[in-house]
Amino acid sequence: MAWIKQGSDTSAYPVVVTVNNKNFVQAMVHQTNNNDGNIDGRLILNGELGSSTDFATRQSVNGGSDTTRVSEDFVEIVDPTSRDYFSVNYICGIAGQEALVISFAGLTNTYGASTEPARMEVVGKYDDGGVITEVEVAEGGAGTTTADSNLSVIGTDGTEPTLDKELLYKVRQDNVGGWVEVGRTRLSTSGASITVSDLPDKRYYMTLTNCIDTGGTINGQVRVNGDTGNNYARRRSVAGGADVTDVSVGSHWSTTDAEASPFFNVEYFANVSNKEKLNITYHARQSTAGDANPPTRIEAANKWANTTDAINEISITDFGSGSYDVGSEMVVLAYDPNDTHATNFWEELATIDDTGVASTSTGTIPARKYLWIQMYVNPSTSAALQLQFNNDTGTNYARSYTANGGADTTSASLTIWGVSSTDANPKFLNLFIINNTTEEKLGISKLVTRGTAGEANTPDRFESAQKWDNVTAQITEIDFLVSAGTGTFNGVVWGAD
Repeated sequence: MAWIKQGSDTSAYPVVVTVNNKNFVQAMVHQTNNNDGNIDGRLILNGELGSSTDFATRQSVNGGSDTTRVSEDFVEIVDPTSRDYFSVNYICGIAGQEALVISFAGLTNTYGASTEPARMEVVGKYDDGGVITEVEVAEGGAGTTTADSNLSVIGTDGTEPTLDKELLYKVRQDNVGGWVEVGRTRLSTSGASITVSDLPDKRYYMTLTNCIDTGGTINGQVRVNGDTGNNYARRRSVAGGADVTDVSVGSHWSTTDAEASPFFNVEYFANVSNKEKLNITYHARQSTAGDANPPTRIEAANKWANTTDAINEISITDFGSGSYDVGSEMVVLAYDPNDTHATNFWEELATIDDTGVASTSTGTIPARKYLWIQMYVNPSTSAALQLQFNNDTGTNYARSYTANGGADTTSASLTIWGVSSTDANPKFLNLFIINNTTEEKLGISKLVTRGTAGEANTPDRFESAQKWDNVTAQITEIDFLVSAGTGTFNGVVWGAD
């Protein structure tokens, strides 16, 4: 089923959105501070604030060593901060199972381009679990939030409802579209920049960027509203390495350093005209072609220290010696709590609901340039979650990954597209893929593993970039496997051109 608007809340903390019994939820949280003390972000599910100790959290701040929290009444998605933050959260709730959370955030730190932003990587779980009926964000600091703070929630249940049920729900929600395309630029000739202009003023943007080199090195960096001044500050980690920062510069960090290979970015922006604009970036770079050469990944948090203008243009400029080839593209999606459209950029291609099987498949799906996959698997024994495309079982896959932080490990010439470690616990995957016919397929994934059952035991996290060395066909079938035993699979595959 398509992503459906669940609601939005801009009231004083706590902010609460009722959810219509969804298995998969995306929550965007943009909290702005009154500068009267620290605020932190506490995610609560299904009305449990102050009434339970059913949550556990694993988190990393600025790429540092993971810390854990257990038996609390929230998942801490943001450490206490005296300024603003922007958090994106993927949530999975399956009946009879602990709910799992993948969260990441960018924080302004001190206002101004002379101070770098902070970033957080978080996974969490909710021991009482079940389908998601409510998302709430509270804070435990002494500070307060401004009136333009916001929680927005979209969701899907991963199954096709009856037509009457769907129509009734849409009427009740007063038009309930999800992410909608608001701009796109695709190069018809090679060039040094891709610019998407005339963007409407929306609270949240999601960009999908695929840049192909002409043979020289390319190094993409993002600018907003054509601003080339030193009004940006940035932080990034390359291949799981220690964070590096840069302040008072002329662009966001968006990629690895200059290299002659294609890349794929998924980025989120929070946009309020009188607040600094926060950006979260995830990037996969092909590196040298072929399955023997794993891709490279980065994670970044950026800010544009402009507090007078809403975003109306996003561009990615090449700072390498080469240029972007024909077909390089940026697509800008938007979500705004005040929108009343019934449109979705993301089209459902397949749903998975299978029990007691070693593998399951989408069957043949339409070929789409962009793929978004969310999958929950509960294995019967210690196993990894794996994918294969178009029935390809050859050694044509490679990946770079980290488990619970730290420098990346690489694996080459694999027979599977690996997205997890090996253990006997339920797992929840979020994966984006760029699916060009004549280019290697690149993926960016984040996964949470439940860990030992119960709120006294923390979940684990797994981040990775993958590639499939096929340059003649698009992905038109996806197989999901457990590496041992059998599993229960619940998931959705969306796509778009």
